[in-house]
Amino acid sequence: MQWLNKVFSGAADASRVKPLGIALMLAAVALVCLAGRIARRLRPEAGEGAKNVIKLIGMLICAGGALLAILG
Repeated sequence: MQWLNKVFSGAADASRVKPLGIALMLAAVALVCLAGRIARRLRPEAGEGAKNVIKLIGMLICAGGALLAILG
């Protein structure tokens, strides 16, 4: 994590970032990327609606991960 410390300047540093939040955001990105496959597996007849719902859930998980990484 030393290389990440050089990214920030001033009072902010990488030691304050929670790795669990970063992992949650990465999992949410994977969920959004695989939304089409997941939607077809859950409801093949639903089409774009199910895909968009899964993307929305992934976005909310990503926002929670960001909050956890910054504030947690």
